[in-house]
Amino acid sequence: MSRGHRVMFEETHQKARRAIWHYIPIVVLTGVIFCAIISYGCWSPREKATMPEIEPLETVTQDGTADWNVYKNEKQGYELRYPAGLIAVSEADPRIIMTHSIPLEHPDPCDFRGDAPSLNTLTDFEVSIEVVSQSLKETIVANESDYLVSNFLVDDRLRIEPDFIDEASIGSLTGYRITSGVEGCGEYTYYFPLAPRKVLVVKRSFITELKPIIANYQEYLKLPGVIAPDEEEKLFNRILSTFRFSE
Repeated sequence: MSRGHRVMFEETHQKARRAIWHYIPIVVLTGVIFCAIISYGCWSPREKATMPEIEPLETVTQDGTADWNVYKNEKQGYELRYPAGLIAVSEADPRIIMTHSIPLEHPDPCDFRGDAPSLNTLTDFEVSIEVVSQSLKETIVANESDYLVSNFLVDDRLRIEPDFIDEASIGSLTGYRITSGVEGCGEYTYYFPLAPRKVLVVKRSFITELKPIIANYQEYLKLPGVIAPDEEEKLFNRILSTFRFSE
């Protein structure tokens, strides 16, 4: 090889080596970064998947009504739960009637004239439910006496008179309870405003046979299957607390 060719060869070789050393740091740096990424993926703690918290169904699971039947009123757009093995439900449009009774022939305790036939059953739970498309004031005027309307209805509110007109709160429902009756016979009427022109009206009958006003009421309380007054009220509250608008 001639001297000129040798010089050219060495210069070319040196340039190639310089080019290689120029890229070596880049390759090394790239390798380090790649290894760091792999190591982080393998050894760093990973976030655990979290499930969204589920709110408990208060009226369904916490008060023991999960196994109750669901009654749906498609026309009035509501539903509620009731113990089907205990309470019978019938429809008397626009109301529904919930009852429980046991076979027992006995005198009608609310027969003040004394000429009514004997009763064949003792009804120890009787409730009617209806959603009315009126304001609270219109609903009360339509259902209550002129005396009550004139003396206790103020705009869309009722003036409280203990043991006659009381505030009522059951579950998410708030409103009024009016007590009307004589000598242990009568009913409670509940008014729960649901919207400006929608009111839940509930009537709950007195169970006269189980009140101390009846001479032999304790004998009735001992009958198999009878619902005692304190249990009747608890059952009523539990049923009504499940009331909600249908989806």
